[in-house]
Amino acid sequence: MYFIRNYVMIIHEVYLRMKLLLIVANDEFIDEITSALIQGGFTATEVASTGEFVRYGETILLLGVEENQVEQVIDKLRNASRHHNKDKNLPFFGKVLIYQIALDEYAKIIGMGAS
Repeated sequence: MYFIRNYVMIIHEVYLRMKLLLIVANDEFIDEITSALIQGGFTATEVASTGEFVRYGETILLLGVEENQVEQVIDKLRNASRHHNKDKNLPFFGKVLIYQIALDEYAKIIGMGAS
C-alpha cells in the first residue's frame, strides 16, 4: 500500500508466513557470514549482546525471511562456515546456531521526506 500525506510517501508492506532467524555465530567469521547473506540478497541486523545466552566472542544476527527462503539462508551459512575453516586449515565447520521464530505478521514501513 502506498499512502501520501503532506508530501510524505509512506510505504507499508505486510508479509505473511515469515520467519525471524536469530543467528548466533563466532565473531571470528561473522564477516564471511554477512558477506554470504548479502551476496544471496539477504540483509541482517547485527546485535551486540552480553550474558549467558551468548558467550563472549559471539554475535547475533537478526534476519526476517519468508518461510520458503529459510533453507537458502541455511545453505549460505553452511557454505560461509566451510569456506572460513578451509582457509584456516581447520578440520571442522564453524559453529552457527540458528533459531527460527514463526511470525504472525511482518510489516515494513518506510517513510520519505518530512511533513
